[in-house]
Amino acid sequence: MKVMVLKSVDADELWNEVFGSAYELMDWWTGIDYKSKTDWDKAGEVVLYAWSATDPDTEISKVITIKEIVNAYSALVAKGYTHCNGHTLDSADACTGDAILQTAMYGEIVYG
Repeated sequence: MKVMVLKSVDADELWNEVFGSAYELMDWWTGIDYKSKTDWDKAGEVVLYAWSATDPDTEISKVITIKEIVNAYSALVAKGYTHCNGHTLDSADACTGDAILQTAMYGEIVYG
């Protein structure tokens, strides 16, 4: 039997884990615009740019906030996603940060 446990995490820490993970090393991410007082370690709002999942010659963009990161993280947990390259969702490396951002951007992991 599996159960899901909710836990409280600091928004800036979660944001930092994702945007500080070196996810941008993956070829499909093409850029990011930090809005207002947002930065890689300060939660807020970004416009994230990537290649389209259906047409890799077309660039798309999406506004990402902490809400999208939380929803993506939660979706991965619900699907049983536990780790990438030995790193858990709680200690993101580039692969894990990428999985969270792909889920936020596309609704699922489409690359890699």
